[in-house]
Amino acid sequence: MAVVPDFLDPLTEGERPADLGNALRFSAALIKTAYEDAAMHKLMYEVQHLLKPRSVLREPVIMEQILANMAPA
Repeated sequence: MAVVPDFLDPLTEGERPADLGNALRFSAALIKTAYEDAAMHKLMYEVQHLLKPRSVLREPVIMEQILANMAPA
């Protein structure tokens, strides 16, 4: 979660992941979802602080919210 946004900077060295575009869109949608929903904000905080595994973000109910924010406006 922390490294992917580094690749937005063209000066970042290293091999970019093949799915970088999707990872960046997912990250942006996750942040937007957390901004709009207090429970999601808490969950994101818990994942970032290693209180819960990152896999909780892939649960169907959570993914539905994130994917809704990934859809074009």
